[in-house]
Amino acid sequence: MTAEATARDSADDLTLVTKSRVLALPGRPLDHISQPVLNRPHEEPSRYWQLAEDNTSTGVVIEGRRLSQALVIVPKERGAQLRMQVTAAEQNELVNRIRDAVAGWRDANYPGATSATRQLLQHWRSEVNEPRLFFAQVEAAETLIWLTEANASRYPVLAEVRRDLAEANRDYNSDIGRLAVRVATGSGKTAVMGMVIAWHAVNAAASQRRDSRYTTCFLAITPGHTVRERLAVLHPAHSENVYDEMRLVPESKRSALGAVKFHVLNFQAFQRRDRLSAASSDAKKLLRAGIRGYDTFDPATGNAAAGGPDDVACWMIDTDHDGESFYARRIHFPGAENDRQIKKLLRELGKNADDVEQEALTAMRSAPFDPPERRRVAVKIVTATGMEMTAIRTLEE
Repeated sequence: MTAEATARDSADDLTLVTKSRVLALPGRPLDHISQPVLNRPHEEPSRYWQLAEDNTSTGVVIEGRRLSQALVIVPKERGAQLRMQVTAAEQNELVNRIRDAVAGWRDANYPGATSATRQLLQHWRSEVNEPRLFFAQVEAAETLIWLTEANASRYPVLAEVRRDLAEANRDYNSDIGRLAVRVATGSGKTAVMGMVIAWHAVNAAASQRRDSRYTTCFLAITPGHTVRERLAVLHPAHSENVYDEMRLVPESKRSALGAVKFHVLNFQAFQRRDRLSAASSDAKKLLRAGIRGYDTFDPATGNAAAGGPDDVACWMIDTDHDGESFYARRIHFPGAENDRQIKKLLRELGKNADDVEQEALTAMRSAPFDPPERRRVAVKIVTATGMEMTAIRTLEE
C-alpha cells in the first residue's frame, strides 16, 4: 500500500493518510474523517464505515451496503461522568431478507405490480424529476408496495411475512391491517406518506372493479398540534400540497387525487370517552351537540358560501373547552357507515361505547354528555376539501 505515515503527539492518534481518505488503525480511536458522508442520498448506499467490536468506527471503508442491525445504547458510569456504551450488535435478519427481496424486485422491474403502480415507481425513480426523491423514501414505499402486490410464490420471505402480519393483526390489532416503515429523522416522512396515498388513489382510480387492496380514505394520527399542522399538506387541495411540491404523481394521474379523503387528528381524539354520569336526567341535564351546516367567507369575492351536512367529512366536540386548546373528546364520521376501512375503525372506537354512542359516531348529532365544568363547548368540523373551522359556545348559568 502506498501511503504517507504521519505520527501525532500520541501513539493513540497514529493514522494512515491516503489520497482518498484518512484511516485510523483498527481498534484505535478515530481522530478525524475528512469525508464522513460516503453515499449520495438519491442512490442506494454502496459503501460504509467499518465498526470495531465495540461498535466504534475503525475508519475503514467497506464496499457494499451495511446490513441492518440493532445497536442498543445504554448508559454506563465511569467515575463522575456518565458515558454511553453500545452493546454488541444483533443482525436484523428479517429486515435484511426483505431488503434483499425488494432490491431484486426493483432490478426485475417490479413483476406482479399493477401497471398504475409500475408507472408511479418509475416516476419516483426518475433522475429528471425536480426535486428528486431520496433513495430511502422510494425504498420505503417500494417495501409497502412489495408486501401488497408482489407474487409470494416468487419470494419465499413474502409469504412468511404476510402470514406473520395477518396473525399479529388478528391477535393485537382487532384484525385491522397495520404496516410501518422506519426512516431517519429528516429523510422526508411526509413525502413517504404522500407517496403511499398517491399509490392507493391511482390504483383505486385505475381499477375497473373495486380492489379491496386500495382505498381513497386516509386518517393521519399525530402526537400534537405542531405535527398536525405540518401534515395539512397531505390534503390534495392544500395550496402547498406535497403531491405538487414534490412531483409525486405524473401529470396524467393527478386527477386521481380528487377522490382522496384525508383527515388528520391528534391521538387524544381516540382516548376513552367520558362516561355518562350515573345521575338521572331529572337530577342533571345532559347536553347534545349537532351540525346543521356551516358558512365560509371568500376574501377574494367578499361573499359567504354555505355548506351542508353532506360536505362535512368529520366533526369533533371538546365537551369541556378551556378557551385555548381544542381537545377532541368525541369524534364523528358522518355518512361513513358503508366505507369498509372506516367501519373497521369505528368498530375499534366503539368498543367502549354504548349503543347510543356507537350510532352517533356516523351521525350529525352527538350522544348525550355531561355539562362542562368550564361552561364552554367547542365543535370543530373538517370539510371534504380539508378546511377546518371551530365554533365555541358558552353555556348560560
